[in-house]
Amino acid sequence: MSSGVPYDRSGHLLPVSGKNFTYAQTIAWMPATHPLYYPMNSVLDPDGINVNHTIGYISSSDTFNDIPDDNIYYQKLNLWSITTGQNDGYDYTLSYPNAYDVLRHGFRVKQTGYFKVDGTLHLKSYVSGARYNVAFQYGTRSNGENDNTETTLENELEQLQIDLDLAIANYDGSTAAIALDTQLRAAIDAKKTELKNHIDSTWTRVDIPVMTGYLNLHSSGRKMNQSFNISTILHLNAGDEVALFSAGFGMYPATVRALIKQSSFSIQAM
Repeated sequence: MSSGVPYDRSGHLLPVSGKNFTYAQTIAWMPATHPLYYPMNSVLDPDGINVNHTIGYISSSDTFNDIPDDNIYYQKLNLWSITTGQNDGYDYTLSYPNAYDVLRHGFRVKQTGYFKVDGTLHLKSYVSGARYNVAFQYGTRSNGENDNTETTLENELEQLQIDLDLAIANYDGSTAAIALDTQLRAAIDAKKTELKNHIDSTWTRVDIPVMTGYLNLHSSGRKMNQSFNISTILHLNAGDEVALFSAGFGMYPATVRALIKQSSFSIQAM
């Protein structure tokens, strides 16, 4: 007797009424060398990725209703697992392999249509008395599969981060150590700028930003752990990619992390 659930014998969802009910979901995971870790010495294995991206003073001309409205203030979050079958808590799930590619920054769709995207982030702050506010917004790009520049720049940035971590671990205060530290930090800043300029030229933020509201760690030390959700429906063409961006615009530029293993990103065909 049929269960009424539209799956084939391999567990793949079948078309119903002319529609493909496909989905994919992935979990937050980052290597210890990820450039968005904070502080620099990422071998300390922090809890997650810093989403409170700030670049200092935000010009009022770059805001709309107090929310950053210029690409310069937003970072693309490369924090999603691209492995499955490991049973380690970071496995992505995919209903049908010909529907999506699971990427470090999100998903690439293989068919044109309408899709619901949903992100749930477990956020944690670390400094008491501070008032954080983070804006999240989805972004898309086309023809990402053929964009080797972004991948190359990200790999180069991560390698510089590894080199800096090693230099920090072996720092002895000598003239040579000081010079190497200065050189690597300058190279990281330059590579971040190069990568950011490329991302801003190839990605388009879409739909509306969604704000967390003030996040605060109580002076008593009580942890601020909050789950935050952002979802929308997008029309995507085959080959389009979707990612999540964040910008910090509260009163304090310290760290707010989206915790690994407890944050997720999913996409579903409508």
